[in-house]
Amino acid sequence: MAASPRRRWNPAHGRLAVLTLVYAGCMAYGLFLAGAAQHIPTIWTANAVLIAGLLILNRRQGLALLGLTAVLHVVLELSVGDPPRFVLSVTLLDILQTAATAALLRLMRLPIRVRSMPGFLVLMAVATALTAATSIVVNGLLSMSFGGPFWRSWSEWTTSNVLGVAIALPTLLILFDRRHREGFRVGPLESLLVLALVLATAVTVFTADTALQVLLFAPALLAVFRGGPRAAAVLVTGSLAATIPAILHKTGLDPVAAARPLREAQIFHLVLYAVCLAAALALSRQTRLQALLVRRQAVARAAQAKAQAANQAKSDFLATISHEIRTPLNSILGFAALVSDDAGLSPENRRRLDLVERAAVPWPRSSTIFWTSPRSRPAAWT
Repeated sequence: MAASPRRRWNPAHGRLAVLTLVYAGCMAYGLFLAGAAQHIPTIWTANAVLIAGLLILNRRQGLALLGLTAVLHVVLELSVGDPPRFVLSVTLLDILQTAATAALLRLMRLPIRVRSMPGFLVLMAVATALTAATSIVVNGLLSMSFGGPFWRSWSEWTTSNVLGVAIALPTLLILFDRRHREGFRVGPLESLLVLALVLATAVTVFTADTALQVLLFAPALLAVFRGGPRAAAVLVTGSLAATIPAILHKTGLDPVAAARPLREAQIFHLVLYAVCLAAALALSRQTRLQALLVRRQAVARAAQAKAQAANQAKSDFLATISHEIRTPLNSILGFAALVSDDAGLSPENRRRLDLVERAAVPWPRSSTIFWTSPRSRPAAWT
């Protein structure tokens, strides 16, 4: 029986729900933890979630994602006390910006799967360039709509959006790619322990002494060798997400005091992200090649076994047929010899019997056992 429509589950619906929740989390993080509500330019990842969703989902699911995230955007922006006019304007412009960026990426036919370092670099270069250009336009339009100059605060707005796309977009593309789940089997407990270690190290380093930030490479690379690209994406993103609130807690919500340590932390995490992802993609490619080699060896062994079985079957068949043919042929040759002993045989019939005897010469000696065995010779021959 066909499944009931209520029980039928479409994986696209699951991706839509996950992306909507991730968008809400990124919006809440940017407004309440990363200082966006206090006009501190740190990182804005919500637009990157929309771009990734429009690249992953089909057209209908993409439109549904735009509608759901627009409602979330308005609700969360209003909750921090922004004017309704500003909220509606920035929501509309953000939707247009992300839709245009995703459409251009699709139009350029760029790879939307992060599976090699060259493909990743090309995708990130184009995505960040498009984000920078559209962010400048959005910021200028917002500024002009409220009576300000076009270029007011364009660098802070653009930098936050570009950093968000550079970090969040490849992270989501990696997490939604099923191929990156193959070859790296890490238990939940180990994943949580490594994540806790990375987060604790990041918070400690960037609140105590940033000169020790190189210590983050050790747990991050350990996680990469154990978990591959997915671990690299999650851990570096989580480290940056924990570092920004820690720095703001240390410096206070002062844009001037927090600007330098925030930028240093973001630059460091970009370098860490690039190093970890390059190592993870190389390991992932090596793992896939090893798995492919194992599969091909298994196929070759199976083909060899089939060939050996076929060869054995052929040998058994020939042995059986040889036995079944040799027995009646021996009888034919024996009776031909008996008939040839008849003195009244005509020359023509004798010639025919000689032909039968000569035709039997190429057969192996085992086929002439009738002639050499005394027990098989008729009494009249002796």
